[in-house]
Amino acid sequence: MKKSHFLVFTFLSVATLHGCKKENNSDTGPSSFSIVVENAQGQSLLAPATAGHFEASQIKRTDLINGSEVEFNQANLDNPKGFKIANENGKSFLFFTPYMGTQQAETTTYFYWNANIKDTIICHFADNGQSDKVIDVWLNKVKVFPDKNIAGYPGFGAFKIIK
Repeated sequence: MKKSHFLVFTFLSVATLHGCKKENNSDTGPSSFSIVVENAQGQSLLAPATAGHFEASQIKRTDLINGSEVEFNQANLDNPKGFKIANENGKSFLFFTPYMGTQQAETTTYFYWNANIKDTIICHFADNGQSDKVIDVWLNKVKVFPDKNIAGYPGFGAFKIIK
């Protein structure tokens, strides 16, 4: 009888602990974002069919780390340049996760669309950088998340860049 009570207690303890979530983590992991890049006519500049589109091979991502710009280049990853250009349901977008290596309250990411066009993305994290949850995003000194979030894209949020 004692053995069966012990087994039931052990099973319930494991089941209860397994259902717990770590504090300060989102349900989906790190805060990833979709960026929609369009021209003034509303055409996607990430879609190869659009005249003047940005070539994926020419786009470069850098992160500001300890005061220096560091190009994201990790050949062992599925997306070695730190982003993915995707097309879902006829919508083209760039998908990325902000740099979180230093547990700072604020991180800066730069996207170079080509040799002449650069955008600055600043992300603020919850709990003074001790969390991977982004609380707001600024694009070129304009707050775009959560204020201007676009629905219908994967990730924690989405925002638009007009070029």
